[in-house]
Amino acid sequence: MQASTLYDSHTIFSLRRIVITRWFLVLGFTLLGFIQHMMYNTHTVGLWVLWIVLSLVPAVYNAVYHIILRTELSARKIRSLSVAQVIVDIIFFTGIIYVTGGVTSIGFLLYVFTILMATILLSDFFVIITACAAIFCYDMMIILEYLNIFPHLNPFDAPMIRDTSAQLVISQMLAVSITLFFVGILSVFINRLIQERTAQLLVEQDTTKSLFQSLIDGIILINKDRSVILNNQTTRELLNVANDEPILLDTRRFSKAYTPLITILRDQTPHKLLDQEVVLERGGATLYLTIDSIPVRSAEGNIVFWLKVLHDDTREKQIEEVKSDFISTAAHQLRTPLAAIKWFFKMMSDGDAGPVTEKQRRLLNQAFERNEEVIETVNHLLNVSEIEQGRLQYTFTRTNAAKIIKEIVEHADLDAERSGVHVRYVQKTAQLSFIDVDVHKFRIAIQNIVDNAVKYSRAGTEVHVRVYAQEQRFIVEVEDHGIGIPQDEHDRVFMKFFRGGYAKEKDTLGSGLGLYIVKNIIIEHRGTIRFVSEQGKGTTFIMTLPIPSDRKTIESMSE
Repeated sequence: MQASTLYDSHTIFSLRRIVITRWFLVLGFTLLGFIQHMMYNTHTVGLWVLWIVLSLVPAVYNAVYHIILRTELSARKIRSLSVAQVIVDIIFFTGIIYVTGGVTSIGFLLYVFTILMATILLSDFFVIITACAAIFCYDMMIILEYLNIFPHLNPFDAPMIRDTSAQLVISQMLAVSITLFFVGILSVFINRLIQERTAQLLVEQDTTKSLFQSLIDGIILINKDRSVILNNQTTRELLNVANDEPILLDTRRFSKAYTPLITILRDQTPHKLLDQEVVLERGGATLYLTIDSIPVRSAEGNIVFWLKVLHDDTREKQIEEVKSDFISTAAHQLRTPLAAIKWFFKMMSDGDAGPVTEKQRRLLNQAFERNEEVIETVNHLLNVSEIEQGRLQYTFTRTNAAKIIKEIVEHADLDAERSGVHVRYVQKTAQLSFIDVDVHKFRIAIQNIVDNAVKYSRAGTEVHVRVYAQEQRFIVEVEDHGIGIPQDEHDRVFMKFFRGGYAKEKDTLGSGLGLYIVKNIIIEHRGTIRFVSEQGKGTTFIMTLPIPSDRKTIESMSE
């Protein structure tokens, strides 16, 4: 039933276009008669009246078609009207051919319009029937004219063709008949190709539409006028717009909570922007959205549309919050008993609970060190939890950072001697400025980088910690000559819980959280951190921090 309705709607649309086209045909036919009358000075009143009548006939029945098409039509009436148009046009065109010279007229080409009209409105069988009907009418008109039942008309004072031979008439009939028949065959063939291609396009369109609507992410396509020309169901749900309402990107049509989102959707950025975050308060619930803005360019390189992709991160955020809360709770619960165990091992090793043998002291010291490693992991978990929840507080003070780094290096060098590694402090700039840091967290970051350098260095090598100032930046470089980082692992070095394959082989212990914490600390200090590494040759971490603008005052303080 739905397919039939679609077919009838398409037929009515085609009929209306054909009626409009016929008006131009009537106008052209009238102008042609007027021009030929002026050129050939036709004075035959009867022929001129006949020409006017033939001009009025299509105008009248075309007006009737126009009125009928404005009424409500059933499927049967639509098909009847289609057939009627074909029949009336064939009769009308036959009259035109006769008036314009009959056997000598080229008006038979008008039948092509009728055959094409049948191709649009009717089935393939009726297209062939239309072609045959046109051939029959033409041939009968020529035969009746040849038999002088219809007199041969020559309305334009052109030389008369007298005593026309039967062979010439038959040749003309055959030529026109074959031409019209093959036009019908060709129309059927082309119509089938068009229908197959249309069906294929409809299938592809339905498939694309289904995939488009089933996407989890919201998709919205916007033109230069900031009008929405395409969207899917997810977009409507996120914007809280009903299915029967248009999406208008006007902040006045939405509550204030939607303003940041609408602003991003309206933004016509010339470049791709990914992962734009928006927090949306709606109905007592909080939605976390990320929006990708992608300009769509034409073949000439001009931006014609903007594709906006809306991803709902709410569930992921909720899971992250639950996970962070769990980690924070577990770490806090572990912290107290681990501290008690630490001091228990320390007291036992020092003999506070009674004398111990050398072997017992060695085992207690090993247990103490392992307990320290567990405490460090717990502290890392707490730091990560506070970072993700935005609860890691910073207190910045104007500090001699170079002095802190030198102390860390000196302490690390003592511990590194057991591994056959030496840590060297190098100050490349004679005088360094004080900078603004959170001393405790800055110490954690530098300590972590230096400890990693020592841990993954080969025995007999050195770790160089270089400190210098360059272009209003305080720079720290930590270079080791250890196992290095494989190229395929570079993108994941600062991710949570990531440990490289070679790092695990070198040292099975470790949480994979240290560098993640370091990066967040450096970023909170408005700094940057990067590294260069080659597998088997070592790694250099480079951290840069801003030097305050009142540098001269700071330098005088350092003196």
